[in-house]
Amino acid sequence: MRKRVRIALAVLVIAVLGLIVLAIISRPAPEPTYQGKTLSQWLVLLDSDPAHKAQNDESARAIESMGKQALPVLIHILQRRYLPIAFVALMALGVMLLPTHPKATGR
Repeated sequence: MRKRVRIALAVLVIAVLGLIVLAIISRPAPEPTYQGKTLSQWLVLLDSDPAHKAQNDESARAIESMGKQALPVLIHILQRRYLPIAFVALMALGVMLLPTHPKATGR
């Protein structure tokens, strides 16, 4: 009987340790920040309304400055398939991937 209890306890300990390791591995990376705001906060400020041009330009600069650090978070948002946020994430990816400097665009 003692042997069964020890085996059951060992299996339980291994299972708990496995869950802890899985939780640590699957934890998303912390969001990058710019001027004290997280990527999610900048994404909320980014929209297509021409009346918000200054706000959109500031959000675009913030997202662009985050660079590669923002990609895992943006990809995670796209994988969740929550359409309004996914659309904004796609806009942010466009901000990061398209050249915005006057020399690159010929403006």
